[in-house]
Formats: sequence, C-alpha cells, structure tokens
Amino acid sequence: MKRDGSRRVPRAEGLGSRAALASSQSSRSAGNYPGMPANDEVFGWVTDLWRFGDQSKYGYRMPGTAADQQAAQYIERKFQEFGLDDVRREPMNVFTSFPDRWSLKISVNGGSEDLPCCFVRYAAFTPQEGITGELVHVGDASEEQFATRNVAGKIVVVDLLAPSGYYDDGGGGSILYAYDPRGTLGAPRGSNGFPVLNLASSIDLARRRGAIGYIGILTFRANDDCQEYHGPKYGNQVITAVTISPASGEYLRKCMASRPVRGTIVLTEQPDIWRTSSFGSWGVTYNLYGVVPGTSKEMIVVMSHHDGGATNEASGVSVVMALARYFAGLPKPAVARSLLFFARGSHFGLRPPLLDGCPALAAVKDSVVCVMNIEMVGRQMDLVAGKYLPTELIAPTRFGISTAHPRLVSIVQKAIERHGLERTVIASRLDGEGVVMKMAGFWPVIERISLNAPQFSSADTPATVMKEALRPTACAFADIIAEIDRIPAHELRATEPERA
Repeated sequence: MKRDGSRRVPRAEGLGSRAALASSQSSRSAGNYPGMPANDEVFGWVTDLWRFGDQSKYGYRMPGTAADQQAAQYIERKFQEFGLDDVRREPMNVFTSFPDRWSLKISVNGGSEDLPCCFVRYAAFTPQEGITGELVHVGDASEEQFATRNVAGKIVVVDLLAPSGYYDDGGGGSILYAYDPRGTLGAPRGSNGFPVLNLASSIDLARRRGAIGYIGILTFRANDDCQEYHGPKYGNQVITAVTISPASGEYLRKCMASRPVRGTIVLTEQPDIWRTSSFGSWGVTYNLYGVVPGTSKEMIVVMSHHDGGATNEASGVSVVMALARYFAGLPKPAVARSLLFFARGSHFGLRPPLLDGCPALAAVKDSVVCVMNIEMVGRQMDLVAGKYLPTELIAPTRFGISTAHPRLVSIVQKAIERHGLERTVIASRLDGEGVVMKMAGFWPVIERISLNAPQFSSADTPATVMKEALRPTACAFADIIAEIDRIPAHELRATEPERA
C-alpha cells in the first residue's frame, strides 16, 4: 500500500528480483503482438529524430526550423512505409523566434569574461553590439524583492526554481492506482526541472519594473547545463533574456557580492528572417496524420508531438509510430473504429488553437470517441554532484485519465500489469497534449507521460530514453486500444460529465 496524503491507494506487489522483473516484462510483450517493432527499431527512430535537432544550430528540433521540418518529413515517410491511409503533412503557421547570436559578457576586476548562456524563447532581440547595464540580483524574484531594488535600466539576475522531487504522486492529481513492485517510487531523487516556477512571473516583473535585460540561473540543472527551451510562450516578452548554468550562476553571484558588475547581453536575430516584431517572425511547422481504417465512422486518436529532444519528444512519437505500423500490418479490418495517428507540431512554441491550427483533426472531431496521448518514455536520471547520471529505472510515469471512471481505470490498470510497466501511477490528471485535447472538447482522454531531469535542454539525448520500455509501452497501448474499440460510443461518452 502507498500513502498519498491521508489516502491509501492500491499498489501491485512482489514480482521478485530486478532480473526477474526485466525478464517478466520482456516476455509479456515479446511473444505476442507479431509485427510490433522491437525496442531496437523504435529506439532507432528516436535516435534519428534526435539527430536532426542535435545537428542543428539550436541543439533540438525547435518549432519552425529546418530540423523540425526534417522530423515532420521523416514521420510522414514512416507513415507511408507502414501503409497507412490518407497520410498527410499539414502545414501550420506558427510564431517563431530564430536567434542568430547569443552571448553574455561580464565586466569584473577591470577586465571582462564570457559566461556560457542560452537564449530565452521569444525574448527581445538586441542590436549587434548588444545591451549593457549594471547587474542586480533579485533572488527568486518575488514582488517584495523587486520592491526593495531599483532595476530600471539595469539587467536583473534571477535564481530560477523548480519543484523538488519526482512526480510519483501524480503531480497533485488524485491517484487512483500505483504499480510499484520494487517500492522505488517514494525515494526522493532531486528535481525534474518542471515546471520552472518563477520564469514567466519574473520576466514579467522585470519588464514592468523597467529592466532592460534578464539573466536566469537554472539552479536545478547540472552544473554546466544552461538551456531551457520550454519557456514562456506569451509572445510579448519584450525584454532581452538569457539563461545560465548553476556553475556560472554561483560564480556570478560571488562576483556581485563583493563589487558592482556590469554585463553585456547579445541576442540577435537571423538576418534572413522576415521580422514582424521585436521578438519573432512567422514560420511553418507541420502536423502529421495517417489512418488505419475501421468498419465504422467513429475514430480513436493516437498521438504525441514531434518537436524537442530525445525523451521529450522523440520517444512518445516513436511509440505512436510503432502502434501505427502494428495496426497497419494486421489483417483488415483490424479495428472497428478507424485509428487516426496524429503527431502535432510546435509543442515548444507559440501556435494557434488546436482546431484552428489542425483543420484535418477539426474535420473529424465529431467522429472521435477517445484520445490517447503518449509522451516521454524516459529513464530515471539522477542529478548527483552536478552531473546527470542514468539509472536502471524508468522515470516515474503517470497514466492520466480525464475522468476517474472505474471502467477506464480498470482497462489501463490491466495493460500496465500485463506488460510490467513499473513505477507507474494512474491519476485523474493530464499534463501534456492531453490537456489541450480535453480543452478542445475531446473525451475521454488517456495520457501516458513522465519527466526526467535533463529535459528541455541539449542534455536530453538518447541516453535519457528508457529503451527497454518502448515496445512494452506500445503493446500496453495496443491492449487499451483493443478494449476501447469494443466499448459503445454512448458508454465512452458517459464517462465524462455533460458539456454545457
């Protein structure tokens, strides 16, 4: 049994040793599901997608960039190779920001030195020479801290914070079930770096108080990790902003504690981009679709997003591709309801509302009876002595269900147990693209998501992916899809409250 506050929730118990557990998980998913790609093949897709971003200027598949568009073309080709029907790559106009140069130089002891930094998305661009001003440290940037410091015309330095602990508790959602046969979910392991609690608020305060620039110290990162690409998406961050690593932040705070320090931030835009404002331009990303036809007009959506890094998010979309290949390879008709495989663009950027930006999805909305969103099949990465260290554990995982209906919980629970998806909870909470789908009126929504420490930075490499869990996760979703396919539409809709 596991305690969640004052509540107790079921926990699956006793699968024996680690080796026995791994063998059990492998055998459960290996003997069945002919045609389901092996872990190695799915991991190869993850690596291919990651490489597009790793070789790019920004180190990840940033929305609207060539790397992002390469990924979309790759997924489109896979859908075609698998034999899906109605494969399409749908363009979506998104507001983008393409920096050309970014740097931070500080003046100390009569000289100057560079600190490694990374741009904040949609921050204001500078002239070629950059902006220069006195640095003012405002701690974690509360209203009170800003009130006691004059930051007008200066560059603020902020300690950026993230929650401690991994979200084995469902992230604040109501836990309905926990599968933790080795009892490892409760061990505190540092921070996953999400969400950054004070990034958006401190940028807004700095702007309103007249600061000309912003330096955020990523206190929850590895010593040399200065990137955070899941930043504010408001499109009105008209202040120049960069982030620096914990090591650089510690050094900078020490310098500022004993003497005044001035800094120069350079953040320029690519010269070949048509500028529409001080902080960005219009660009194009793509949504991908492919269909395994059923015998009815109803549809089940199986989805993820395709921008980002390796775990977040090449792993989830690669599991979606594995499911697409599996169901496309079954004798026809494989399903009663058509399966719409959907890879959405610009998760890490500004984009139009779901149904405006995804007209192909909007066109079939009334036919959709269930959505399954799959994100982040990550490895547990511990932050030890300032370094990310991989473990043999999968990152704590949540299957969020948009309702606590017992029938849906039972379906998901059986799939988790059958395929040995350890370190997993079921909760009535959604966090990823599933939230967007529910807000747009799709229901019920079943979402599988996890977190790990290197996410949202170039440290999110294939080594952070839990390769051994890719095929078992796909097989678990194959079970869930098969069960959902048998439930009449009126019963599925009854699992959610009536909409006004």
